[in-house]
Amino acid sequence: FPYGIFISVLESCLMSYREGWSPRDYGRGGGSRGAGPGFDYPRRDRAYDSYDRPPREPREFPYGGRGRGGRGDRPERGGYGRGGGGGRGGRSLSLREQEDVRISQVGRACLANFFTVRLRNSEYYSYRMEVYPEVDARSLRRSLLRKKLATLPFLFDGQNLVILSKKLASSEDNPDNASYEDVSGVRYKVSLRHVRNVNSSSPSELQRQVLALVVDSAVSKLKLQKIGKSFFDPETRIDVHEHNMRIFTGFEATILGGKGGVFLQADLIHKIINTSTVLNMMEDIARRMPNRGAAYEEEVKKAVIGKIVLTDYNQKSYRVTDVDFSKGVRDTFPRRINKEGETEATSFCQYYSEVYKRHITDFRQPLLVCTRRKSSLFLVPELCLLTGMTDAMRSDFKVMKAVAQHTNKAPLMRLKQIYEMVEKLKSSKDAQSVLNEWGMDITGDWAQVRGRALPGQSITFAGGKSVEVDTRRVNWKDSLTKSVFSGDVQRIAKWAFVTTKQLLDEGVANLVLDRMTEDGSGLGVEFRQDRLSLFIVEGRGSAEDFQETIRSMLTREHEVEPFDVVVALLPDNNKVRYRTVKRELAHLEIVSQCCVAKQMKKDFGKLRSVTTNILLQIRAKLGKPLWKVNNVRDSCAVIGLSIHRSLNSGRTRLGMAGSIDAGMSQYFSIAHEPEPGSTINDSLPAVVALAAHQYSAGNDGIVPRTMVVFREGVSEAELEILKHEEVPEMQKGFALTYEDVRPEDYPKLVVVCLLRGKKTRLFQVDNGRADNPTSGFVVDDVITDSANSEFYLTSQGSCPGTLSPVRYRVVYNDPHSGMSLQDIEKLAYQLTHMYYNFAGTVKMPAPVLYASRCLSFHDDCAIPYSEDSKLMDKLYYL
Repeated sequence: FPYGIFISVLESCLMSYREGWSPRDYGRGGGSRGAGPGFDYPRRDRAYDSYDRPPREPREFPYGGRGRGGRGDRPERGGYGRGGGGGRGGRSLSLREQEDVRISQVGRACLANFFTVRLRNSEYYSYRMEVYPEVDARSLRRSLLRKKLATLPFLFDGQNLVILSKKLASSEDNPDNASYEDVSGVRYKVSLRHVRNVNSSSPSELQRQVLALVVDSAVSKLKLQKIGKSFFDPETRIDVHEHNMRIFTGFEATILGGKGGVFLQADLIHKIINTSTVLNMMEDIARRMPNRGAAYEEEVKKAVIGKIVLTDYNQKSYRVTDVDFSKGVRDTFPRRINKEGETEATSFCQYYSEVYKRHITDFRQPLLVCTRRKSSLFLVPELCLLTGMTDAMRSDFKVMKAVAQHTNKAPLMRLKQIYEMVEKLKSSKDAQSVLNEWGMDITGDWAQVRGRALPGQSITFAGGKSVEVDTRRVNWKDSLTKSVFSGDVQRIAKWAFVTTKQLLDEGVANLVLDRMTEDGSGLGVEFRQDRLSLFIVEGRGSAEDFQETIRSMLTREHEVEPFDVVVALLPDNNKVRYRTVKRELAHLEIVSQCCVAKQMKKDFGKLRSVTTNILLQIRAKLGKPLWKVNNVRDSCAVIGLSIHRSLNSGRTRLGMAGSIDAGMSQYFSIAHEPEPGSTINDSLPAVVALAAHQYSAGNDGIVPRTMVVFREGVSEAELEILKHEEVPEMQKGFALTYEDVRPEDYPKLVVVCLLRGKKTRLFQVDNGRADNPTSGFVVDDVITDSANSEFYLTSQGSCPGTLSPVRYRVVYNDPHSGMSLQDIEKLAYQLTHMYYNFAGTVKMPAPVLYASRCLSFHDDCAIPYSEDSKLMDKLYYL
């Protein structure tokens, strides 16, 4: 691949975007007698070069300013001024400081994975497809549509939307263009009702949907393998035999509108497919739980439900919604045997043997259930491959390292492969035929955008020490562990330590206890040996053994004198044991901390580092902040909302985390499930009222001036519903809390959504290199929606792969909130510093992560939802 030409093209794109850059910068020379305008000729070795400086009016140069009169200092020390005797200027900043000042003032040009799209002024016709009897299968609906339209080209979304380039002729007797089509002996009535006309050059949601269908149709013409709904290049398949997996690289493209026009957003995607089957995974669980009772069935369901499986006999993917242990592969189902619709009872074994030549060997296996709308499909675990990463794979360092080697693409490599894919799309005759037919042309020009680098934040640790965060590193782990918490120590009144007899005999438990009691005070949490209760788990240390110890001995003592915290030293990272311990202690409303002895045994020299992390996490779980960001917005409460839909029950649940103090360093959290028959919208007033009450209670009854809600997991299709339904419900919550406050004095509401969807990539290309943006890089122009307040924020620091910024959309901003888009950008960036599970910046605001983590904790450990728990003001789920 011609890297030199490729990089030259990218750099020329950026060069053309730097408008009117001048080789000179105007400064002002200062002298002892008068001052005059002077010219600053920068040295060639500075961060700004001949093409890196915009023209400006004469003004005082902020760094290295110096002046000279008729005669004066050296040229590299100053400008040539007019006036009296010259004086030397101030200190010249370092190259990095000069670059930071320049970027904050004028921005930085970069590339995005967006490509310009040209549209011809074409007219499309939108139809709604109806089929009777009802059909859910997309393939059958497409087949019926193809028979009806014959050779007429069409676009189809798989459900009801049909787009035609020519309008169908209709009559008064048949306004819906109804016809009858026969498929497999069944007669279907197919009708197409005209809805509206769509102009390709008129921006609208339907226009983007139509263009996205055009792109999907064009991509399908490439020589790619379809796995599920996405397309992957079979030539890129990588077999990782030692971990029983295959990795495919694919191409993902969609259409997005922005201030700069219509763009094709293109990115690489990866599909990880296990070469072992779902049955192999069930057998692994059975080896750990040989009795195959109710606990075994529950564990299988937890491992399988919600996962995407691939049936390798037809390369189709399905989402598992249940596991039916009452059915087996010898059970029968009615199978159609002729076009007249006659059926006969056929077992699953017989069906797969006759149709796909696959012989089932295990006759005891249950069946997987995949529910789609109103129909259910049964799959055989032995013939299904798991896609994605399992919990066991994620906890295996060697597996994650092998996956990262092939999926964590460096920015330059990702640029190259995206460029190759787009060129393949442009050079394919079949794909171009589709694009031309629908009046669309992909230019191949990268979107050139200008972003701004937000300044690095200052944080203060609980002990009082402050540090400036470097936007290139954004990690303060070393400073945190070296800081002293002497003025703010959390003293533990009573605590418990739970471990096995084997770990106690080996001495691991005593080492952990010694380190915790010796180092605790210096890290802000004091453990005393005389307030310790030690519980020894008998037996093999299984999940049942730990459960019995907690329910018998620990619970009795807790009822006499409650424990503040319980530390459990586990033999290994067995998920069942971990969930059992967390669930039992959460039922008792005790903060718990689990640690794994297996990791400590590998290297006792790192024991102090491990216990340091444990002590810091315990302090955070008890609701004591580890650090805070300085200069946050005054009188502002923040809320994070995370809403998930359960694949098991179909119920929707809500996680919420809100700030308690004015410094946004303390949070409370709840996990909430609406009553049967109610919706999330019905719960929003009470949730917002609780957040307002907690903030006022933590700030001497003060009513916050503004309340900013960050809502996670929203698609573009849901934005209008959220704006017109959820926002009014949130506003009702203020009246529930502030009964004695006038409505005009209620907090001013701001609602910001974190949009999900295709990943945006930003690249900074310079001097033959492509890099990730620095932390705090914001883009709010060109590729953002022109009709809404929107921005992209990269908050994380450097990483081995390519970073993906989070897309924020301001859905509602009270006119009296006093918050501009720049204020919201700054607040979002500051909150990414406040996640106490990591001493660095995270991808999204901390309240959103706390809300999501709280909800996941309740789901994973099967803990009941409660809004009045004693743990509400503690981060017990970290």
